[in-house]
Amino acid sequence: FSLLYIPMAKKRVRIAVLGTNGVGKTTFSEQLQKQLGNRGEEDFSEEVEFYTLQLSMNDTKVEVEVLDTEGSEQFSAMRTLCLKQCQGFVLLFSLASEQSLRDLWPVAKQIFSAKQTHEVPMVLVGNKCDLGDNNLKVAHDLAAQAEAKFGAAYFECSAKYNLNVKRPVRHLVKEILFPEDKMLEDSPTKCDVQ
Repeated sequence: FSLLYIPMAKKRVRIAVLGTNGVGKTTFSEQLQKQLGNRGEEDFSEEVEFYTLQLSMNDTKVEVEVLDTEGSEQFSAMRTLCLKQCQGFVLLFSLASEQSLRDLWPVAKQIFSAKQTHEVPMVLVGNKCDLGDNNLKVAHDLAAQAEAKFGAAYFECSAKYNLNVKRPVRHLVKEILFPEDKMLEDSPTKCDVQ
């Protein structure tokens, strides 16, 4: 009797973390990198850094390149190229700034234009849930409206305290690799800070 070793299949996915300055994109990406991977050996440009993460899902090893983009509203040729090359997107905003959520709509339109479709895997992530209800400016009903508008699952996290950071990325990767799987493993959640 011998055991047959069957290695896991390996896939590669590229996603981008997008949002305006000050919403926590770099902290979000760095928390992922600390937990799941390492910093890329090269930068695409001064506007884009990348991290490589290792995930396992559905008996598949997944290498995830996470592009952390500079938050300026100017879309350079490099940023447009990144949008075209990415398979999915984390749209990050600050729960303490309604404007940061509104600023994602032009970003989403740029993604739809670069991809030439509105059927793009993305997640909407409200960061800074650790600030407490008195400091949160984005009401849950407004976030739900944005979720429907973007066609994206909605999550809340605290990148600063590493709360609920991996879940939106796992959800996004699963949406990219297994779109037929209607019951995604990591269902959207709100952030619960105790």
